[in-house]
Amino acid sequence: MSDIEFPVLMHDYERRKFPACPRSVPWGFVEPHRAQAMTNHGQTTQRLAERGGLGPSELWAVVNGKHWHEVPWRGAHGETQEAVDWLNAAVAEWLAAQRKATP
Repeated sequence: MSDIEFPVLMHDYERRKFPACPRSVPWGFVEPHRAQAMTNHGQTTQRLAERGGLGPSELWAVVNGKHWHEVPWRGAHGETQEAVDWLNAAVAEWLAAQRKATP
């Protein structure tokens, strides 16, 4: 597995509210969805990473092939616990699959 990470964008006040949110996720979790990232944000995954990454809700949309307005949970002022919970579970599942696929 690669050690390259994709940053998870979150304001400081959100980080205090959601301390379980990772600061980054494996690059391989995001990169297969680069076309959706380009559709949603008009930028490559590399450029998005350079600019701070994507928030948990934005990552949900990209990974699930959806536009950002299709996110099933939307906080009035940013991220939600549901988005953070989804991100942690999805990354854990992805990591488990990677370990299983690697002899």
